[in-house]
Order: sequence, then C-alpha cells, then structure tokens
Amino acid sequence: GLSPNRIIFGSCNNQDFEQPLWKNILERNASAFIWGGDAVYADRNTGLDWSTFPPKPKIEEATPELFDVIYKKQLANEEYRKVVETMHVFGTVDDHDYGANNGDIRYQYKRESAMAYVETFLGMPKDSIMAKRATQGLGV
Repeated sequence: GLSPNRIIFGSCNNQDFEQPLWKNILERNASAFIWGGDAVYADRNTGLDWSTFPPKPKIEEATPELFDVIYKKQLANEEYRKVVETMHVFGTVDDHDYGANNGDIRYQYKRESAMAYVETFLGMPKDSIMAKRATQGLGV
C-alpha cells in the first residue's frame, strides 16, 4: 500500500522528452507527489539567435491556446497517469509552467496559465482556494 509518511518532490519535467523516472517514483509507494515547478515546458525553443555571438536560444512564449494542449499531453503519459491515479498530486508553477523562460508576475498570460495548471493539470475544482487564486492572477 501507499506509505502515508512518504512524499515525493519533483520538477523540471519536459512533456516532449522521454520520462523514465515515473516508474521509479511509483515504486516508492508514496502518498503524495508535489511539483516544485516546471511540470511542463510551455515555452518553446525555436532555434538560435545568430545576431549575437555566441548565439542565444530563441524562446517563444506560450499563449493561452497552448496551455490545455501541453498539460493534456503530460497527462497522457502512461506512467505519469499512474502517478496521478495512485497519489495525491499538487504543486506550484514556475517560469516554464507560466509559459515564458524566466517568466514572472509581468508575464501577460499568468492568469490563464495558472488556471490551466490548477483546473486542467491538477484537476482541482473551480471553488478550491488554488483555483480562486489562479482566477485572480495571484499565482499558485
């Protein structure tokens, strides 16, 4: 059974890459998994900016239309789905969840990003405290 004394923390997960750790996480039989941020990378690297040397990555910020798509892609990961089905999963957003590399309170879609995280990704009810904060653009 699940250990009520075991909580697992994770972060920096990219929905577009292989995710081999979910099996190991499931084997730990924890009662909860807490995202410390960057559950997904909503922003995208679109190449290199060669106007400088050395070249810097060109990062495209996510728009509200992409948030649900990206979170649903992560939720479709078979091993992660097992984590969601067997543990309590919650957490906080960070810059890549927001949809902008190094994004912060100035990010124009912070409200929409947080709402997608809470409602689509974590599946929390709209009347939960986290959903209310997200709706007000206060972050989660």
